[in-house]
Amino acid sequence: MVGVAQRVIYENGAEYEGLPMYIFSEKSTRHAISRSSHRVINKGDIVQLNLSAKVDGYSPSIGMPISLGKLTPERRAVIEFGLKAHEWTQANLKAGVLASDVAKGFLQFFKDNGYEKNYLYGPCHGTGMIEVEAPWMETSSSYLLQPNMTFQIDTFVTTDTFGIRWEKGAVIREDGCELLCSPIGTIHELEF
Repeated sequence: MVGVAQRVIYENGAEYEGLPMYIFSEKSTRHAISRSSHRVINKGDIVQLNLSAKVDGYSPSIGMPISLGKLTPERRAVIEFGLKAHEWTQANLKAGVLASDVAKGFLQFFKDNGYEKNYLYGPCHGTGMIEVEAPWMETSSSYLLQPNMTFQIDTFVTTDTFGIRWEKGAVIREDGCELLCSPIGTIHELEF
């Protein structure tokens, strides 16, 4: 599956992969970064897609969970919460905001919704010549968001059996942020 993604990015003009792309499922999704394997993906599995293409020297990525088959109510709740946290971050990014305030609000969003134990890291990291470059947005971050800074809104939620990530690039603007891709957020339940 990764090979198919690599073929598509090069067919569409990518200079290189922006990061090691991955497609993995179930217990491998519990980690923020894992490795693709030859594990057979089964009906009912959560599959995590994180795909990236280096374009004009920049390395943004997109990430989204998909389900092979109908989601259980418990799994749907985790995916929907992750999407809401992702949207919360997007709504709170704009020039002049202290990065730690975004990170603290993001963590509070997890706490307020009963997902504190599912929190792993802050809401954004820089993107540019490499993916996952500084600056990161953590509760200790002491810088103001400035116009034209580029970030990946990277929302990861982990559970005991699986994890999910919603991720997309954004540019800080005076009145909010501009997305570097088409909006993501559809919860896909694939039936074969």
